[in-house]
Amino acid sequence: MHEAELLENWRLARAGETLLPIPPLAYEYGLYLEEVVYAKVTGPYSLWLVFSDGIHGEIDLEPALDRGVFLPLRDPEFFAKGKLDHEAGTVVWPNEADFAPEFLYTAVKDGVDHALSLVRNGTAAE
Repeated sequence: MHEAELLENWRLARAGETLLPIPPLAYEYGLYLEEVVYAKVTGPYSLWLVFSDGIHGEIDLEPALDRGVFLPLRDPEFFAKGKLDHEAGTVVWPNEADFAPEFLYTAVKDGVDHALSLVRNGTAAE
């Protein structure tokens, strides 16, 4: 992804020169790096989220609960146990399931299906 920039920075570093800034990959893939600052369960699979930059909205995560550690969240009573972890900047559940804050931010801004497509195409971390 950043091969040319990394090679140039390697050359600059070896020459003792100032390195060039390289933007995070997340920005290239349309992901965002904000943290969740408020979270409330609003439905069987829905969350109301507020992010550190003020963006907010409700998302239905049901489409994302189809595998692995997320399967127990299909039980609405278990889903309701999701809590904001201020240190992690995201919502976590008792089984240690969580969604990356950038996934949730992308889901609020662009929709859960778009966020899932980025994850499942290998361009983001779930």
